[in-house]
Amino acid sequence: MVKKANHKFDTINKICTLFSIQGECKTEEDIVQHISIGDKEHELIVIKLFVDKVLVNKYFSVNLENYKLCKEEVKKLFN
Repeated sequence: MVKKANHKFDTINKICTLFSIQGECKTEEDIVQHISIGDKEHELIVIKLFVDKVLVNKYFSVNLENYKLCKEEVKKLFN
């Protein structure tokens, strides 16, 4: 359980680095507060999906292309 929590924390830090967030982010909500311009609920779901996919799939890395894939999946869910 501790290993998974550490992996989640590391993933959140990598996402902060990806988006060049200067503030401290410990949760997905913190990331959304720094990067979201539009719908914050939509963006929160995207970030949570992104973190979950990184945690579950070892081949799903933190990069902009995978973030865009998650954004497209969430967009399909809302339409």
